[in-house]
Amino acid sequence: MRTALLGLAALLVASQGVAGSIGVYADPGATRCNLSIAQGQSAVVHVVGRTSSSDPFGGDVNAGECRIVGVPPSWLATAIADPALTAVFGDPLGDGAVFAWGVVRAGVIPIFTIALTATTEVQNLEFQVTRHVNPSPPFGYPTTCPWFLYACGGACDITGTCVDGVSLMVNGACTTGVEGTTWSRMRGLYR
Repeated sequence: MRTALLGLAALLVASQGVAGSIGVYADPGATRCNLSIAQGQSAVVHVVGRTSSSDPFGGDVNAGECRIVGVPPSWLATAIADPALTAVFGDPLGDGAVFAWGVVRAGVIPIFTIALTATTEVQNLEFQVTRHVNPSPPFGYPTTCPWFLYACGGACDITGTCVDGVSLMVNGACTTGVEGTTWSRMRGLYR
């Protein structure tokens, strides 16, 4: 009985675990974690999702939610939804955005581009991916994190799954390395 309870507890904890990521990157391929932009210059950064086959349901997603924080209020910043998105509600640079695709996506997934103009000189600025200010419940999605809705291809639990938020450093060094893997893949190494 104790073994069964421990197994059930492990399953419940694993189902609440993080899978995939949504990050802000200096390139559309989601490999560059820092960007230099001087006062008066413009640049484009990319909000990109990353999944892998070790994520729930093989990494296929069809919706998500996130918010981008850290852009100085005086800078000019405009978020532009990727053309593959079929629905976007909200502003990722404001309270946050819920977004969806008409078909499932996997791998490196463009979500938004952000056109920036630096109106002031700032060093060591961090653009972070966080949870929406007003998360999506009552729909059953997480309220404490950015999330993806993994597509299961049949009758299943359709709640979102928390994903890692990956930061972009502006006029500073990366705080963590960008690796070609996900938390789910790393977690799988220890099972």
